Amino acid sequence: MGLKKQKSPANISNTNRLLLLAGARLASVLEGIFCQVLVPRAEGPGRAVAVEMMLANAAVRNLIREGKIFQIPNTMRTSGDIGMRLLDQPLITLYQDNMISWDNLLAFSQDREQVERTVGIMGAGYTLR
Repeated sequence: MGLKKQKSPANISNTNRLLLLAGARLASVLEGIFCQVLVPRAEGPGRAVAVEMMLANAAVRNLIREGKIFQIPNTMRTSGDIGMRLLDQPLITLYQDNMISWDNLLAFSQDREQVERTVGIMGAGYTLR
């Protein structure tokens, strides 16, 4: 009869305790994270910039505190109204504006399948802005 050992503060390793503390501290001071990539232009020299933006709203802070950072992209995807955006969104816009090639769109995207689905929808007259 397998009794499951409950996780209590006494059973949490020192490493896990430090990670939880670091996550709590980070969540309390983080304001946002901006990431940019420079993508070669489709025509001519130079590069086009695509920017991903995560703002530390209550939902993001809570996910960081709980160690559920894998859920942050979903929060970003649904928080466009406050300025958050995943990198794939501006990449698709650059492709739509003929500033980057299809190959570079896929090379720099984080979720290739989602990008291909979104661009397929755009072929039906949808634009991502």
